[in-house]
Amino acid sequence: MAEMELEGAEGNGLFQVPLEVPLQSSNEISYIEKEKTSCHEITTTQADIKMLETQLAVAHDWNGAAKDVAQRHCQMRQYLTDMLTQQRKKLSSLGSFS
Repeated sequence: MAEMELEGAEGNGLFQVPLEVPLQSSNEISYIEKEKTSCHEITTTQADIKMLETQLAVAHDWNGAAKDVAQRHCQMRQYLTDMLTQQRKKLSSLGSFS
């Protein structure tokens, strides 16, 4: 391995610094690649979970809105039924309803 001599911080000593970085073994490289993949999968999973949580919240909002619409529909139906009953009574009292 090639080495280079540098003066120390105070100028009174020499340090030997390797110029070449030792290569990583294939096991270390595959572990690093696996870790990168795992982190990506975790990130993707977290993004998927966030998306599903958002969709669930929207579905919950739609469900609440649908319940409100159904309740208003029932109220409107009851109102119209009451109005129809009143009109029938009026016509019946006039004798023109058979």
